[in-house]
Amino acid sequence: MRSLLLVVALASSSALAQMPYTNILNGNQYSSMSAAYANFVSTQLARRDSIRASMRSSLAKAPPSAPAAAPAYKFELAATDFKPTGARTVPDQLSAAGKTPEERAQLLEMLRAILPAIEAQPGVRKNNLSTALTLLFAMAIQTLADRELSDPEAEGLQRLMNEAIAETPAFKTMSAQKRTALYDACMITGGLMAGIASNAKESGDVAQLQLAKDMAKQTLALFDLK
Repeated sequence: MRSLLLVVALASSSALAQMPYTNILNGNQYSSMSAAYANFVSTQLARRDSIRASMRSSLAKAPPSAPAAAPAYKFELAATDFKPTGARTVPDQLSAAGKTPEERAQLLEMLRAILPAIEAQPGVRKNNLSTALTLLFAMAIQTLADRELSDPEAEGLQRLMNEAIAETPAFKTMSAQKRTALYDACMITGGLMAGIASNAKESGDVAQLQLAKDMAKQTLALFDLK
């Protein structure tokens, strides 16, 4: 997980600090940027209620840690693979929160760089929903706990995510376009959160670190996790 934190560290966190608190999907205003970003992810997940319920139940029963002995999993990781389809508009949606054309252009360039940077890391399974949700929740957990998840912990969390998604009926009927949108939203939001936290720690920016922690709390709250 250390390599992911390093690769998604964002150089332009000052631009993020100046962004208005806007719901990226419908334009509603929020009291904090973290609430706006959490709403974006929540909107993506809320369209898949049965997946959300299944994952909440599974995560509540099993903590994101490596088991003492490897359990027998029902599904291979390939079960949550998908073929990317449709326009990849998540960076455009997120960057729309910029106040000026210059800010929006800067944010768009930054956000477009997150996904390929993460996917380029060794061992990252591309175009896989369990990868995306694992990244999102791992970054939230690491931000709040102020420690890196070990590789066994991250692998255990991904297998748990994979099992929950693959056995959910809604996943089987979800179109490739919707899977693509969910994947992009989770990967980019997770990377953004990690980047803000990393930059805040390096610069000693207390406000930005709190922003990252607020985003992490909002993310875990989507599944009733603390």
